[in-house]
Amino acid sequence: MSILKKNVCTTEVLKILCLCVFLGIVSFLFLTKSPLHIWIGSDTGTDSSVFLTVAMMMDKGYMPYRDSFDHKGPLLFLIDYVGRKIAVYRGVWLIEFISMFITLLFIYKIARLKCSRILSCIVIMISLSLLFAFFKGGNLSEEYALPFIAGSLFVFLDYFINEKISAIRLISCGLCFGGVCLLRPNMISLWVVFCIAVLIKCIRNKEFRELRMFIILFLVGFFIIVFPIIVWLALNHCLKDCWYASITFNFMYSSAASNFERWSTFLVYFKEPTVIITTLISGYMFFVSQNRFLYGTYCCYLVCTFIFICVAGRGYNHYGMILVPAVAFPVAFMFERCREYFPVNKGRVEAFFLTAFFMCISIIPAWYPVLVELPTIYEKRNEENNSGLVNEVCRIVSSNTRVDDKISVYGMWDIIYILSDRAHATKYGHQSSLRSTKPEIMQEYFEELKEEKPPIIVIQKGQYDDEIETFLDENDYSLIWSEADNDTTMTLIYKR
Repeated sequence: MSILKKNVCTTEVLKILCLCVFLGIVSFLFLTKSPLHIWIGSDTGTDSSVFLTVAMMMDKGYMPYRDSFDHKGPLLFLIDYVGRKIAVYRGVWLIEFISMFITLLFIYKIARLKCSRILSCIVIMISLSLLFAFFKGGNLSEEYALPFIAGSLFVFLDYFINEKISAIRLISCGLCFGGVCLLRPNMISLWVVFCIAVLIKCIRNKEFRELRMFIILFLVGFFIIVFPIIVWLALNHCLKDCWYASITFNFMYSSAASNFERWSTFLVYFKEPTVIITTLISGYMFFVSQNRFLYGTYCCYLVCTFIFICVAGRGYNHYGMILVPAVAFPVAFMFERCREYFPVNKGRVEAFFLTAFFMCISIIPAWYPVLVELPTIYEKRNEENNSGLVNEVCRIVSSNTRVDDKISVYGMWDIIYILSDRAHATKYGHQSSLRSTKPEIMQEYFEELKEEKPPIIVIQKGQYDDEIETFLDENDYSLIWSEADNDTTMTLIYKR
C-alpha cells in the first residue's frame, strides 16, 4: 500500500513539474513580444518608456508624481524600480516572466474547475492567443494586473462551485484587489461584481457571521499591500500628488470621452473572435445551467469589464488585456459540456473538433508569426537592437552633458532619458499625451523649463511647434544636430 502511495505521489510530482515546464516555455516564448526580452533588448514602447523613466528617476533619488509625473498607480513604478535594480534595462523582463507564469498557472486552475489537465492546457493557449492582440509591447499596468485578476477569479469561482474558502484565500483576494487599485483603479470590475455576489449569497443564506469574517480578512489583505505604499508616499510628501495624478487626473481623462467614442472603443475589443465566442458562451451558460446565480454573475462580470475598459473612450488595445483571464472559464465550460452531452466517448471527439476550431481561429494565427521569427530572434540575441536614431540621439546627449546634468525631451520619447541615463529637468518628462486632458500642464512645463534651463533639449520628430520655438529663441539655445537639414518635422537637438 505504501509503495502504491509513493508511486501516486511521484506521478503527481511529475505532472506538476511537466506543467511548470509547459508554463515556463509558453511564457518565455510569448514574451518575445516584449522588447525587454533577454534575447531582444530593442526600443521600448511609448508608455513602457515612461514607466521605466519614472523608475530611473526614483533610482536617482526622486519621487514619482512630485518629481516625475504620470497618471498610473504607484505599484507600477515600484515594479519597474525593482526591475531596474535587477538589470538597468532588461531587468523588468524577469518580472514580466514571473507575472505571465502566475497568470497562466491560475488560468490553468480556473480551467481545471471544469475540465481535464490536457484540455486545461489547451484553454491556456486559447486564452493566451487573445493576449497577442492586446499586449502592445508589455510592461503596462494591465499586464501586471493579470496575475491579480486571474488569481482572484479562481478564488471566487472555486467558492461558488465547490464552496472552498479559507483565510489565506480571502486575504490573498483582498491583496489582489489592493494591487490592482495601486496599478489602475478602473480594472477592478471582477471584485465589484463578485464581491456583490458574495454579499447577496451570504445575506440570502443568512450567513452573517461568515460574511463578517469575509469582509475582515479581505480588508486585511487589502491593507497589507496598500498601507505600506501610502506610508511611503506620505513620508516623502507626495501622497497628495499621487491622489491628484492617479485619481483626479484619470477622472478628467475618462470624463472627456463622448458616448460615440465609448461605443467605438467597445468595438475595438469586441471584434476579436475569441471575445465574441466567449461572450456568447457566457450567455449560453446562464440559460442552460442550473446554477444561474453563478453564471449570471459571470455575465455581469463581463459586461462590467467592458464598461470599465470603454469608459475612457480611448481604443487603446492594451486596455483589453484584462479580458484574457475571463476567457478561460467559458471555454472550459464548453469542454465540460462535450463530456456531459456525449457520454459514449466522453465527449472526446466533440472536444477534438472544438479544439480544432479554436486552433484555426485563434491559436495558430497568433502563434505562427512567433514561431517563424524565433530562429532569427535567437540568432540576433547578442546584437544591439535599439534603433539607430535612438542610439545616435543618446550618443549626442551623453557627449554634450555630464551624468548629473538634466535634460528635457519635448514630446513623448522617454527612452532617451533611459538610455542616456539623464534625469528630466522638469516634473513633466513627457507632455504631448497630457496636454489634451489638461492644457495648463504646458504652462507649468515651460515655467519649470525656464527655471532649470537644461543644457540639452531634444525635440521628438513632429513635435516642434511655436511654443518650443519661442522658448528656444528667448533662452539662447542653438541647434547642434538634426535628423535632416533643420527640417522641423524631424528630430532636433538644441544646446544652451
